[in-house]
Amino acid sequence: MINRLRSHLREYYPAALAAFHGAGKPGLDSPRARVILTAAPTPADTARLTRSQLRALLKRGERPRCGIEAEVERLRTVFRADYLRQLPQVEQALGHQTVALVRQVDAACLSVTQLAAATEEAFLAHPDAGIITSFPGLSVLSGARVLAEIGDDRERFTDAKAMKAYAGAAPVTRACNSTPATCMSYPLWCPPYNAPRCYRVAPTSQAHHPDRWGWT
Repeated sequence: MINRLRSHLREYYPAALAAFHGAGKPGLDSPRARVILTAAPTPADTARLTRSQLRALLKRGERPRCGIEAEVERLRTVFRADYLRQLPQVEQALGHQTVALVRQVDAACLSVTQLAAATEEAFLAHPDAGIITSFPGLSVLSGARVLAEIGDDRERFTDAKAMKAYAGAAPVTRACNSTPATCMSYPLWCPPYNAPRCYRVAPTSQAHHPDRWGWT
């Protein structure tokens, strides 16, 4: 959905991408970006926004870390810069499509928020939640995902090595001609995205072969 919105804005609204998309920017899915794009879906609309209007929109969305006044000045500078423009009627038509896309993003963000709240409530009710979240790097949501991956059957893994092998974090020594190499090997039933979680849970396991581990 965000990719569709970004591609759509690239056709007529480069100021919106300059203001919200890229490194260090809040993102097109941020509350402030969605509020401003809904209120001013065309470059002509944003160029007419006053400081007080931008201030009110930012308060409706989210308060930036740099402060509202600094963000107001940054947005005014970006929105009032010179860009290539479409014809006025074309901009209006594309603006209506932008509002429709932003509403879809709003619905998706609301669903994600509700799902995250339900996941946290269910996970915190589990008796092992305190143990899982005590590991470094695991929050409530990431801990819930770990619990969903490995299950809560304590007899499933005989020891820690069995869990490391399931997560794909157990080193395997393989010989190529006469040169042995220690590398990572994923079991066929193990999704590759389990391995980074195992690194956060057991970071000391990386110290044994820090320079010789690779991915297979």
